[in-house]
Amino acid sequence: MLIDLRLIFYLIVARLVVDYSYLTILLPVYSYRGFEGDLSSYKSRFLFSLLFIVPFIINAGTKKISHFATFILLIGIFLPISSMFAFGAINYNWFFLNFGFFIFISIANKFLSEIEYSIPLIDFPKIFKPLLYSLFFVSLILFIQFYGLTFNARLLTFDSDLIYQQRGVYKSFSEPSGILSYLFSFLTHVFLPTLLAFSIVKKKYFQIFPIMFVVIIIFSTSAMKSLPIVMLLLFSIIFIEKYYDRNTIYAYLNFYSFGIFIINIFYAFYPKFLLIPALIIYRAIFVPSLVGKYYYEFFQENRYTYFLDSNIISKITNKSYYLDGLPYRVGEVYFNKGLYANTGLISDGYSKLGVLGIFLIALIFIIIMHFIEFISKNKNQIMIKAILIYPILFLINGSLITSFLTGGLMISMILIASYPSNLEDIK
Repeated sequence: MLIDLRLIFYLIVARLVVDYSYLTILLPVYSYRGFEGDLSSYKSRFLFSLLFIVPFIINAGTKKISHFATFILLIGIFLPISSMFAFGAINYNWFFLNFGFFIFISIANKFLSEIEYSIPLIDFPKIFKPLLYSLFFVSLILFIQFYGLTFNARLLTFDSDLIYQQRGVYKSFSEPSGILSYLFSFLTHVFLPTLLAFSIVKKKYFQIFPIMFVVIIIFSTSAMKSLPIVMLLLFSIIFIEKYYDRNTIYAYLNFYSFGIFIINIFYAFYPKFLLIPALIIYRAIFVPSLVGKYYYEFFQENRYTYFLDSNIISKITNKSYYLDGLPYRVGEVYFNKGLYANTGLISDGYSKLGVLGIFLIALIFIIIMHFIEFISKNKNQIMIKAILIYPILFLINGSLITSFLTGGLMISMILIASYPSNLEDIK
């Protein structure tokens, strides 16, 4: 295997931009949340922290879904962890446990991608379109009935006060329960991105405007900060996959680095306008790594959950070591009472069985991703990635088990299985 020097260069650039964000935004503004570190640690640990590049190199080389999903998790989890490690905010043990997780799944991806096998196509061309549209309209109608509709153009300026004000109004409604809560999550994070991508792939560009109108209306009603992020990522994926056919990994890294660079420049000139840095740099990039670190520290002194934190398993066994909910317990210890500190798949695995739990979760992740490759064989990759983008992103902040329903992984797999290999089969 030849070492891709270009990839290494782009990865180092991405890390340096992230490091700069940590130094200029996280340490001065969010140190009260637990972000720590100094330049002396950075100088002594920087070269060692570049080990984060290794799983990227192993995982590179194909455009398969398993590699794409692993790449997103490497960007979303391991890159910021390596940055925090360089600044001394994360110890060697937690760094190497994350390193081991990604080395394991990257080697598995590499090995499995080289296996040639013949499988029958899973193709239901007559199901996909009516399934997608019916689920979308049913969930949209139920959403409107439950929350009503609000349109506030000023929210599109991303004024933090307005967003939090509208968010408070949204949360003042009684929490939807059962299937409604899942449908509302699927509406914003699965159905809308899939519809938008489908309209572009089918070149039905006139459909883009009503879909984006629905996005704006839902955002105005809910002030759901994840919605514009998912849509922005979706447009990025579509653009990169359409115009950077052979070098998509370089394009993704360049988009990532450039985006963070622009946010830093913006913050340098407008430090009082903290919403975008808070939303992207603080919340999306570094908070998952911080919470993962806290989970690791918490379980140095407390017993593992042995999967008893799962609602299904705890109901069956009638046992749970954390009756108030593990995320609330961790939130109370490291943040403040009442804060729900959910965590990603690696630290969730550690909370269940320690080191063994991490590699068990890695194995389950590998099996799921390669099953998705099985049902998505010879299908439009833009569509597959559009359908999967939120479930993959969910794993940065949520557990693998929870991702099946709450994260939309199960409904995404159903949509992928029903999507035809021949787009002409859809009228």
